[in-house]
Amino acid sequence: MIYETIGDRLKYSLKIRKLTQKEFAQRTNITESAMSRYISGERVPRANTLVSICRELGVSADWLLGMTESEKQ
Repeated sequence: MIYETIGDRLKYSLKIRKLTQKEFAQRTNITESAMSRYISGERVPRANTLVSICRELGVSADWLLGMTESEKQ
């Protein structure tokens, strides 16, 4: 499957880590509504939020932004 958007890649990452949006939002101090908007594509995370998301998921920002196919940092 191709994961083209930040939302697609976030959904995929949460699924393989068996995390709910709510659990992940709490871990990263992001509101549930903001997390939902990132996943749906309504919003794009700001740089500092993107860094928090990537650190918590253990993925590179390049991968999350769709610039590379490698998840590795």
